This record gives sequence, C-alpha cells and structure tokens, in this order.
Amino acid sequence: EDFKYLFVCVPTPSTSNGCDLSQVEEVIKKFDKKHIFIIRSTVTPGTAVMLMKKYDCTIVSNPEFLTESTAEDDAINPDIIVLGSSTKSIIKDIRNLFYTKKRFPNSKIIEADNKTAEMIKYAINNFYAIKVIFANYFYQICNKEGVEYEKIKETMYKRKWIGKNHLTVPYNKQFGVRGKCLPKDLIAFAKYSDNPFFNKMVEYMEEINNWEI
Repeated sequence: EDFKYLFVCVPTPSTSNGCDLSQVEEVIKKFDKKHIFIIRSTVTPGTAVMLMKKYDCTIVSNPEFLTESTAEDDAINPDIIVLGSSTKSIIKDIRNLFYTKKRFPNSKIIEADNKTAEMIKYAINNFYAIKVIFANYFYQICNKEGVEYEKIKETMYKRKWIGKNHLTVPYNKQFGVRGKCLPKDLIAFAKYSDNPFFNKMVEYMEEINNWEI
C-alpha cells in the first residue's frame, strides 16, 4: 500500500433510493484511510460527504464522462475534467500529478466541492437522456404527420446551441434511451430527488424503450 491516491471505478447500479454504493464502500473499507480516494464512479450528490464522515477518510469526486462507443478517445481527450473537494490543496496536487496541461492540453478543468461535482455528472447525463426522450417523441409526431424527421434533425444540428448528438431516431435500430449509463442515471436521480419532473421523465423513458421498430 505504498501509494497515496486510489482511483475508485466500480459499478453503482440504481436502487430504490438512488444508487447502490456497496462496491464503493467495499473499496474504502479494504484500504487504509490514509489514502485519498478519487471516486470516478457515478454516485448521488452528497455521497462523498457521507462516506468521509462514515469512514473518516478523504475523498475527491472526479466523475468520468465516457460514452460507450468512444470511451477510449473520451478517456485520452476529455473535454472536461471535474474535480470536487473542499480542500483546495488536494485538488492542486491531483492536477499537478494526473491532470497536467501537457497531458490534457485541450481539457477544461472544473473545480468544485464534492457535492457539486457529483451533481454535475447527473446534470449532464440527465440532459442527454431528456434530449433523447424529446427526439423519440418528436420523431413519432413527424411520422404521424408525414414530416421528414431527418431533415429536421440535420437542421437542428446546424444550430450551435443544440449540439450534434442524441437526436438520431431510431439509434442502433432501437427506440428509447439506451446504453448502460443514461437509463441508470435518470432512474437514480429521479429516486434521489423525488422530483415530479424527473419521475415523469422516467415514465416517458420506460414507454419509449418499449417501442418496436
């Protein structure tokens, strides 16, 4: 155990009240608390603070932003790197060791407290999921009205405010919100927040995920 920093990259599946932290906790319990645990896994906001109190350890929230189809490139050339900690000196050390400008010249580094860093991950993934939900329902309306959805999609992509992802319907010959992360994170955040908007988004997601080509 001759090391200072330990990256935690384990699954956190959704549960009845948010996400399953059991594998994250197993890692923390296994190693000496002198280490600084850098959590890359997606965890509900407030997790790091709770775990630091529970285990008397130090945690930096550093959520990953990988897409399954482009995971390797996303890891090598991330557009953003989020570092969450209330201790600025720890963030500075981690930047100097792992996230140098030489290593990641094009990456924007965002510094925040732990909870904000955790919330950033959910904000981004839930925005993507909601964008997919919108696209699926809009596609359905276009089909019903005899309107060319592809032309609409390509026009929307030309708007600089929209972005060029998450509007392809169907995607990989399927409707709905797919992949390992977006459905899981939308469900987990809806349970965590108990917010009517996000609860409704989960209902919409479950509906369109049952559509057939």
